[in-house]
Amino acid sequence: MARIQVAAGDDANAILNALYNHPKLFKSPRNAQRWIELTEDTSVVAGLKDENAFRAGDLASLEQPMLILVGGNSPMLNSARMLHRLCTHSRFMEIPDMGHFFPISNPRAFLKPTLRFLRAVARDDPRVYPQNPG
Repeated sequence: MARIQVAAGDDANAILNALYNHPKLFKSPRNAQRWIELTEDTSVVAGLKDENAFRAGDLASLEQPMLILVGGNSPMLNSARMLHRLCTHSRFMEIPDMGHFFPISNPRAFLKPTLRFLRAVARDDPRVYPQNPG
């Protein structure tokens, strides 16, 4: 998607909207170029492809409280739900009418539940992560 935005210039919004239902995925060609550089100049892609780096079963052993926030319109919604099922100490929150990058486009929708969660963790409130459906 980043390459489309860089290559398409002014036409990127229409192309990204048609392909991904998100016309301003990276907000600008400059941000898209930064994403390309990140994925090409670091080991992030290799790390994601490495089958031995981290497995789904490893998630069940995590014991720290975890907040999983996901936009209701995010293409990662199903992955976030699966992550919640695997992480027994997680709290899942779907933010309605928000996309994948809502923490950037609507920081308040991200910060309010995050601060509530962190304050509850600091108080050791057992309601931080209610019974996980596992």
